[in-house]
Amino acid sequence: MEVCPAAESWWREAANALECGRLLTIDYGLAAEEFLAPERKEGTLRAYSQHRPVSEVLSRPGEQDITAHVNFTGIRAAGESAGLKTEDFVTQEQFLTRIAARVWKEKDASAELIGARAREFQTLTHPEHLGRPFRVLVQSRGL
Repeated sequence: MEVCPAAESWWREAANALECGRLLTIDYGLAAEEFLAPERKEGTLRAYSQHRPVSEVLSRPGEQDITAHVNFTGIRAAGESAGLKTEDFVTQEQFLTRIAARVWKEKDASAELIGARAREFQTLTHPEHLGRPFRVLVQSRGL
């Protein structure tokens, strides 16, 4: 299982610096217990080149991106230990759909959500694309 203590440390430092407002992160990530699911027996470490997965993570240093899922349980706890209140921990689909519903309720957005815009929104929210793998954590202080 991949760990990144620097992420939790950075989040804690950012939380301590925040006097009033919100910290928000959107990334591929999981709650701690999800890292141990049988389908993740190989972990979450991945490499990509030209937006395509690469089978050997260390095969071409400097020519591919290496990534791993964020441990949202760890950064959530880091923020809470610094006094932040957790407002939300949801999928990107849930987060963006709620925002869109509020915006569209306030004005007629039907003209905005056609063609390419509709496809972009669907890519960001569809569970099979980016909607479910991306998670959103929102923590705040003083609101």
